[in-house]
Amino acid sequence: TPPRPANSSPRNGVFGDRQDEQARPYSDVAGGADATSDFEQLLSEFRAQLSEKPTKSDSVSRTEYGATLKEMGKLDDAIRELQAAVREPSPPALAYELLGEAFLEKGQSRIAVRLLEKALSTMGQTDREMMGVLYQLGLSYERVTDVSKALLCYERIFSVDIDYRDVQDRILTCSA
Repeated sequence: TPPRPANSSPRNGVFGDRQDEQARPYSDVAGGADATSDFEQLLSEFRAQLSEKPTKSDSVSRTEYGATLKEMGKLDDAIRELQAAVREPSPPALAYELLGEAFLEKGQSRIAVRLLEKALSTMGQTDREMMGVLYQLGLSYERVTDVSKALLCYERIFSVDIDYRDVQDRILTCSA
């Protein structure tokens, strides 16, 4: 596969890359208060569907919904959905990644560390599949000042993808 740009994310094309976009409120993008209330109605209907009829893809749907809530700044609601996603059978690694990121945004780094460590130990996936989780775990370790463990996470990512996000810079920072 061709190399990704240094600022790329595995979520590009799915949830967007905030580094390449200007953040604007949903109402500015979609046409004002009417569009916002329509969007809130759609979110409400989506939540009702998830609770009514569980399907095999519930973990993916909950992850997508949690990502949307997180991007809207509704961290508690996002965490609730992402926690439900990781309780489903075979949750996607992205659910753990986003959940760890949400806890970091709330300033709850120790919770993020415990959650992401559990994801690494129980998911049984390769480092390539878990790069987002490893990256969030590295950030979490940095926040709780465990730089040596952060460095190990970043080095695992680097061994698989030299261009993943800002991992090269993080390795240099943690090595200093």
